[in-house]
Amino acid sequence: MQVLSFDSFVWFWSVLFDFFGCLIFIMLQVVPFYMHWLGGYIQDFVERDDIVLDVGCGIMQATSDSLYKGSLKCKTILGMDIWLKYLDQIKDRYPTLCANTQNMWMFPDSSYDVVLCLDVLEHLELSDAMKLIDEMKRITRKHVIIYTPEEFETNEENESNAWDLGNNPHQKHKCVLTESELKKLGFDVSHPRIYSQRRLFKKYLPEKSNNFGIWSK
Repeated sequence: MQVLSFDSFVWFWSVLFDFFGCLIFIMLQVVPFYMHWLGGYIQDFVERDDIVLDVGCGIMQATSDSLYKGSLKCKTILGMDIWLKYLDQIKDRYPTLCANTQNMWMFPDSSYDVVLCLDVLEHLELSDAMKLIDEMKRITRKHVIIYTPEEFETNEENESNAWDLGNNPHQKHKCVLTESELKKLGFDVSHPRIYSQRRLFKKYLPEKSNNFGIWSK
């Protein structure tokens, strides 16, 4: 049985490392053509001088994912969330506000160019979700942008340790707003194929897994 020399061993692992490095590079270049960063879709409705409110921002994964296009390009963005642990993750990069969705009264009419509400509505009781939509329409000068599941699921797997930041009871899903319901509320609804850092090497989202809705004033 032939034993590899030390130089051959180093060469083998060097070639293997280069192969996987090239494979990862190709995936990062090719995947965006088929699976798009959510922030890329949002950017189409946000201008560089816009003032943006991100309601239920979490850790702002959708608007600051560095994998593809980088941070959302706007004048300023305020991250609002009820969970302090999430805000602690972003407070050094963005202004933040700890408040729940029932405190929207504090914002004057037409005080933000764009209001984002990404993966938030499903965490509210249906009546509260409807009230929030009305409040966001009141607050915005241009657009309300939402992203929410088309079908109901409990989301229990993320309730205990979402983003490795401990238990958060607010992660539980409580309602669903379908495409037809959102259209009745004046939203233009589409179903973009989305990828994110945590899903890049996992099964891609089904084409109609979530509703991407735009309401324009």
